[in-house]
Amino acid sequence: SPTATPGWVRVGDGWGSPSYRRTFRLVGGTVTVVVSRGAVRVVEARPAPGFRFGGGVAGGSGEQHGGRLEFASPRHVSRLLVGWREGPYAEITESA
Repeated sequence: SPTATPGWVRVGDGWGSPSYRRTFRLVGGTVTVVVSRGAVRVVEARPAPGFRFGGGVAGGSGEQHGGRLEFASPRHVSRLLVGWREGPYAEITESA
């Protein structure tokens, strides 16, 4: 089966379109997501001690959509932007 960008694992979604799963370990916690052409889904989110998890998935059409997820504490924010741009992509920002 074709491989996605490094770190992404192809999984079946039951609908016939490719989906990719990945776990991200951030300063503020660990989050596992599944991304396909039409959806972003949070499978699991575990905040680190002192952090809270938040964010949401922004709908979009076809090639442009994604979700902004974050773990926040009073002293640090870990942000993950994840979505689909001709394949799964992710951007991580760590800020004090």
